[in-house]
Amino acid sequence: MAYTNSYKQPERPTLLPGYFGPDPYDINWAFPIYEETLESERVKLTPFIPSLHAQEYAAQVTARPELQRWFPFELSSLDKILMEVELRVRRNPSWILFAIIDKARGGVMAGVIGLINASAENLSAEIAWVLVFPAFQRTYITSNAVGIMLQYTLELPSPSGSPDPGRGARRGLGFRRVQWTAHSANKPSHTAAMRMGLKEEGVLR
Repeated sequence: MAYTNSYKQPERPTLLPGYFGPDPYDINWAFPIYEETLESERVKLTPFIPSLHAQEYAAQVTARPELQRWFPFELSSLDKILMEVELRVRRNPSWILFAIIDKARGGVMAGVIGLINASAENLSAEIAWVLVFPAFQRTYITSNAVGIMLQYTLELPSPSGSPDPGRGARRGLGFRRVQWTAHSANKPSHTAAMRMGLKEEGVLR
């Protein structure tokens, strides 16, 4: 008996009207955002909004493609960045991408950092998509951004034990485990993780 296969590769969906995604922008994140926890004296993390942050991101990575050498996806243009942020991040409520804002230098964007595979059931998430622009590397930016992310994920939702801990209290998601995965040859990523107190557990093959 002969068989045929009429399957066709589906076309990738286009962005929603407006090119930069829906307006107002819905980050579609399954967990609460605690703005007071997402900043230090010098650095602030704010949800990545394509209309505000994508063009600066594109300018940096097109000028320095090596910034994304270890990424499992290619973001070589503004169009590709917008598509990946829409399909990989915004449409998946267990993923969120943050813009890293350097408060000490007038509120300029210094890079991005994200959380992926966040699970309420397992109380876990992975820090990923960490990219600091060249002008901000080897400064306080990376340590502050990662530290803020660890605080946001690991602090309890109500540190004081009350439903409303008060303005300015550091509330978090109350996760038990935060992971960091890096390519075995990506030494700067390994160094950053170890410097922030993460422990090496093994090698994924």
